[in-house]
Amino acid sequence: MKDSLKILLLEDNAADAKLLKRALSKSFGNFVLTVIETKEEYLAELKKPFDIVISDYVLPSFDGMEALQIRNKQKPFLPFIITTGSTNEATAVNCMKAGANDYVIKEHITRIGEAVKSAIAQKKIEYEKQIADLTVQHLNRILKAIRNINQLITREKDKQKLIQQACEMFTHEHSYVCAWISLYDKNGKLGTINAFSGIDQKHFTPLIKNLRKNKFPPCVIQATKTNDVVGIPHNEISSGECPLGRIYPSNFGLTKALVYQKKRFGIITVRLPVNITINKEETDLFREVTGDISYALHNIEIEKEKQETTQRQKVLLDIAKAAVIEEKLENFIAKVFGIIEQIVEYEHAYLALYDAEKHQYYFPFQRYKDGEIYPDTMSDSKKGLIEYIRRRKKLLVLTKSQVQKLEQKGEIEKIGPYAAAWMGIPLISKGNFIGVMALQHFSNPHAFTVKDEELLNFISTQLALFIERKEALAQLKASNERYKTVMQQAGDAIFLIDMEGNILDANDTAIRNLGYTLKELKTKKASDFDPFFISEKHKERILDKFVPERVV
Repeated sequence: MKDSLKILLLEDNAADAKLLKRALSKSFGNFVLTVIETKEEYLAELKKPFDIVISDYVLPSFDGMEALQIRNKQKPFLPFIITTGSTNEATAVNCMKAGANDYVIKEHITRIGEAVKSAIAQKKIEYEKQIADLTVQHLNRILKAIRNINQLITREKDKQKLIQQACEMFTHEHSYVCAWISLYDKNGKLGTINAFSGIDQKHFTPLIKNLRKNKFPPCVIQATKTNDVVGIPHNEISSGECPLGRIYPSNFGLTKALVYQKKRFGIITVRLPVNITINKEETDLFREVTGDISYALHNIEIEKEKQETTQRQKVLLDIAKAAVIEEKLENFIAKVFGIIEQIVEYEHAYLALYDAEKHQYYFPFQRYKDGEIYPDTMSDSKKGLIEYIRRRKKLLVLTKSQVQKLEQKGEIEKIGPYAAAWMGIPLISKGNFIGVMALQHFSNPHAFTVKDEELLNFISTQLALFIERKEALAQLKASNERYKTVMQQAGDAIFLIDMEGNILDANDTAIRNLGYTLKELKTKKASDFDPFFISEKHKERILDKFVPERVV
């Protein structure tokens, strides 16, 4: 069944209205005639969908020419016919020049049916022609925007700048009414990295808040279910569910997931200008340019990963060098945390070493930005996260909610302020637990990545080796001191010589008996003090009995 023809009639004479209705019924079997008289009624009814307006030329407080001028401004493609009892040819000419589609004298009202059909057909042709012209102009602007975006993606290496400039190019010269892009963050959430153009900030903010809460408008919901372009007609349902739809009217919206090699980077949405109807060419162009943007985002990520890999390799090398160069533990740790600040996002870092004899932890190093004061020592009877790591014996990353759950279970007790993210690792040396190293972030629960965990594992290994090496050096130094003490206390003269017989050191007895200073003895050979001539063959036989550094 065809829809009823909707006709708006401006007529103050009931008899004339009745005659016109009768004449229309001979041409149209199904129509709805709305009869009004005043300007106020006309302005209200004009907001509704009518197929044609028929107006009497003269009304008590309003006339057909003024009604025609209003139509020209508000709905230029709505057919308009003027009826009048006058046969003045000049009046008819003026009406047609003003934009009326036809002029019907009431004496010939029987031709109103054909006049209506002709006016509707004429306006349809005009409308379709204008839409075609607008569509061509629109597509040309889209092609220009695509060329600009293609140039953009070859030079822009910053993700935020790329999507912002792309949105601005989409709306330049009104190619689209508005455009916005939201990218997924590393946790798969929309609403963190955003760009928009053609939209006021105050109108865009509610949409972003909803995205962060996973409250998606219809366009985004459909785009998350497919990799293809989604066309959303602008109607009351979609407008009511989209914060932007109520503010930025448009016939259609286009939305697409930004996807490359099955990876989703984000969502892009544009709104077409009013009177532009979506078609295959429009859809294909949008699919093409969004594919280009997706590819650019992919390349930016690849380049970023390469830079991060290079930077992390440098960080690992710097840490390994620091482990060799630095002599004090505090200096080594300070240098380590200073190095990792380049690639790890943290707000507080500390090292807690365990003293098993005293059953307590001491903190030789802390770096914090929150202003909190932390203890220099802490008993192992405290069931905090440090002690929890000691029991679990593995690296852990915990959020605030996870820590609170552990508290509720009685597995840990609260010590210090809550962190949004806490990452700690046990330090093991020769199979024994020697402490904990930890990083905290107080605002970002997703601050630490898998790569950060790998880095902390590497640091803990280097730290354990550093501590073991320093302990070994301390033991060697103590052994040397004991050896020197024994050498000095000996009653016999003792020399320390190299393979060539050069004196390297001597005890006090040797210095006293020979009457030389140690400095003078170091310029001589051991053979200088032998009363008998020692042949080279004899010397070699004696020296072969000793190791490279030997006592004679």
